[in-house]
Amino acid sequence: MSNALNNKVAIVTGGAAGIGGATARRLAAAGARVLIVDIDQEKSTSNATQIRDEGGQAITLIGDVAEEAVAKEMVERAVSEFGRLDI
Repeated sequence: MSNALNNKVAIVTGGAAGIGGATARRLAAAGARVLIVDIDQEKSTSNATQIRDEGGQAITLIGDVAEEAVAKEMVERAVSEFGRLDI
């Protein structure tokens, strides 16, 4: 896959598995640095590990984005870890 998203930073909510998990992997494969946000710690960690094993960059935040504090934290974490937020 091309590196069309090099140096872009993406947050993927529900990014542990399913459509969100696949989206996180696709974004990473295109060069984006990804913050996976989900309530499932095991699957989130597994997906982030897979992304890193394939040469991408991914971190996780465990929480429910329906909670205002988690929604705020995910944006703050993406910016603090990766320096920006694009997607």
